[in-house]
Amino acid sequence: MKIAFHLFSSVQQCLYIGSNGERSEMISATTFSYENNRSHKRRSIQKSRFLRVLRIKDITNLKTHIKIKTQFLSPNVIYGAYLIFKFCDPRKISNKPMYVNLKYKLGSETLHAYFATWGDDDWLMIELSRLLPNTKDVDFEVLLESMSRPYCGSGGIYVEGIHFRAITNTTLKVLFVSPNFLIFLFNTID
Repeated sequence: MKIAFHLFSSVQQCLYIGSNGERSEMISATTFSYENNRSHKRRSIQKSRFLRVLRIKDITNLKTHIKIKTQFLSPNVIYGAYLIFKFCDPRKISNKPMYVNLKYKLGSETLHAYFATWGDDDWLMIELSRLLPNTKDVDFEVLLESMSRPYCGSGGIYVEGIHFRAITNTTLKVLFVSPNFLIFLFNTID
């Protein structure tokens, strides 16, 4: 059985401690910057960990820049950086992943996350990246570009934030080391 303790919440972040002592941190979407102010509004909704979330009306033009610095991650623990969101219009909750085709940029690379999975309190989550911090402070930057309207509808989304969650069933294999870079592979243990 996995147990997590909600240690504290503020207006902009939440901290959790897992049963093995690993820390998990969530940063509020109200700290993100965005290009289209008319399409992005801060709202209070029920079942959120924060007082306000970000409402984005046009999912085909997200233009949401996320640049955050974590403060409480456990060093040498593999983390997934997850976008936490839900649709503004009511949805039937399922245990099956939902096709969303999120297009985003991580560094100079354009990526796609095709499926979101259902998480806590009817929120969906998409893994954007995996990281292995060597300190508790990590700079994380991503640009959300668009979602697929035919599959997601036109009702917009609420974005709660980015959740850095420890991934416990993963190992790390170093493939190549040089003075300028390190290439490694994350393996999931079944």
